[in-house]
Amino acid sequence: MWREYLYFTHRQRRGIWILITLIILCIVTGKWIPTRRAVSVALDPELLEKEYADFMASLKEKDPERSYPSSQTDKSPAVLFPFDPNRIDSLSLTHLGLPGWMARNVIRYRESGGRFREAESFRKIYGMTDELYHQLLPFIHIETEEDVSARQEADTSGIHSPEEKPLLYPPTIKYPEGTVVDLNSADTTVFKHIPGIGSGIARQIVSYRQRLGGFHSTEQLLELEHIDPDMLVWFTIETDSLRKIQINRASVERLRAHPYLNFYQAKTIVEHRRKRGNIKNIQELRLYEEFTPEELVRIAPYLSYE
Repeated sequence: MWREYLYFTHRQRRGIWILITLIILCIVTGKWIPTRRAVSVALDPELLEKEYADFMASLKEKDPERSYPSSQTDKSPAVLFPFDPNRIDSLSLTHLGLPGWMARNVIRYRESGGRFREAESFRKIYGMTDELYHQLLPFIHIETEEDVSARQEADTSGIHSPEEKPLLYPPTIKYPEGTVVDLNSADTTVFKHIPGIGSGIARQIVSYRQRLGGFHSTEQLLELEHIDPDMLVWFTIETDSLRKIQINRASVERLRAHPYLNFYQAKTIVEHRRKRGNIKNIQELRLYEEFTPEELVRIAPYLSYE
């Protein structure tokens, strides 16, 4: 009777052999995959780092004039100058050596009604180190309440006493409402006459304009910090000659210097030229995942295909 349970048809026997084969394959594959993973995990990190360094060195040998991004960002040296912590803007604070978050703490403290009445109170800003404070101490000049009252009275009357001490940040006469300024030709002196813009923001606008190659829209100002949308009414674009990039000739370094292109996008453009020839229009770059449609629209006005 037990033979009835062990009897299989030809089709059943074939199915059993297929099942046994699959089980054997799973066992063999299961042993092989962990081995490959173990090999990948066991790779020496120093060896990988050496291989990467050799690869970057080979790139520089091919084109020694180009430079490639490093893993560390160079920090700009601090520029020390006299300042009043009750009046200085955040950008100027960063020029003094304060990190951005600490500069914002100073501005927030003032906006909440706080006032630095003596140099020692500036030391209490969150994150301020003794080393940084003692470095800045000789340059801290705080107006007294009498100085503030005298300045406000002088600004109102227009009369200044010959014995009055010169201000570190003399008031700038602002333009009346309805004035418009050409965003591509104005210098820092002109920008400072616009309400809400001081020396720091004025320098920031000029620096960004230089990196862009000119503004083609006033809305581009909103890409900068401390620019309020209400400020756009003061600007116009009259000089619209943009400094364009020769996309079929520019090096990786030249391309990535533009604020709208990063290193990987610049490399993609150069590799496209090498493999497929000159780029004829912006649509060719849509093939690459490094570019989003929004990024292509933003960079398009600054590209030349000559």
